[in-house]
Amino acid sequence: MFLKSSIMKSLLTIVSAIVMQLSFGQSITDSLLIYYPFSSDADDMSGNGFNGIVNASLSADRFGNPNGAYSFNGIDEYIDLPNAIELKPELPVSFSFWVKLDDLQPENTTLFTTDFAQNNHSGVWMNLSSAGYLAINYGDAGGSTSSSNRRTKVGTTQLNTNIWYHVVGVVNGPTDMEIYIDCINDNGSYQGTGGQLGYTSHSGSLGRKDANTSVPAYYFMGAMDDFRYWNRELTDNDVFDLCNNLVSIDNEAVFSKDKVFIYPNPVNDVLFINVENNLEFERIILFNSIGQVVYNGGKESQIKMDHLETGVYFLQILKNDSEPLEMMKVVKCENRQ
Repeated sequence: MFLKSSIMKSLLTIVSAIVMQLSFGQSITDSLLIYYPFSSDADDMSGNGFNGIVNASLSADRFGNPNGAYSFNGIDEYIDLPNAIELKPELPVSFSFWVKLDDLQPENTTLFTTDFAQNNHSGVWMNLSSAGYLAINYGDAGGSTSSSNRRTKVGTTQLNTNIWYHVVGVVNGPTDMEIYIDCINDNGSYQGTGGQLGYTSHSGSLGRKDANTSVPAYYFMGAMDDFRYWNRELTDNDVFDLCNNLVSIDNEAVFSKDKVFIYPNPVNDVLFINVENNLEFERIILFNSIGQVVYNGGKESQIKMDHLETGVYFLQILKNDSEPLEMMKVVKCENRQ
């Protein structure tokens, strides 16, 4: 079972790379510093050889494949990046990863830092605010962990435990940062008065950050998968295309048992539904994020979504009027001109 799941994830990684290369002429891999698929190890698949130094535990990924992601216990587990000058670039920088939170306390929700220094805001890091909003930050390495030593953007969506989220973070400057959650720009507000991005002599780390001079370092409690790090800005179009490929491949992997495929996902105007292997079903229902039915139809092959608001929806396929077969997440993006 483990071998089969490991092979499937490796194949998905290869397919993802091929699809992205065909779609963008390799642009999504331009300036890619690190890519950790976490397929039973923390080897870097970017071609740069920046393999992670693991002090964490393998766990199931978002598909349920064993040893397909890494979990962190919130106490003393982490994965260090190599201490290489190439991993301490000037701005802009960007990140992409999947994350599942097991706890929402600030001391257990620091996700990564590109510079793990004691009692010092340095490098770039992401965490949850005390209110549960995703935040992206950079520090000036000024020797303290106060707001005067960092620049921060805090998002607007409260995250929950036990849910896999796809996250993209982009940092261009003190008031030019972006956070995307499940392919939707989370907007947000800026905090802090720190200076320019600064580094120390320490390596980066996934799963920990020293965020307070009066207490020990914070350690992440949860799981992480498919971590990417670029020394360039990901544009809105980059994020849209990256998410389009990631989510489409994820849906194919998760629902291949019954051969239900939905595409494109994220979607702008029309969502196509392809059912194979003679799967018997009677009805398709689309819910918004608060459970309201926005579409209720029969054996349709497509759903018009251009009139719907941007956000996350849930597509349910029913065998009959009361027996569900599949539930899939659909991301509705802003209409592209």
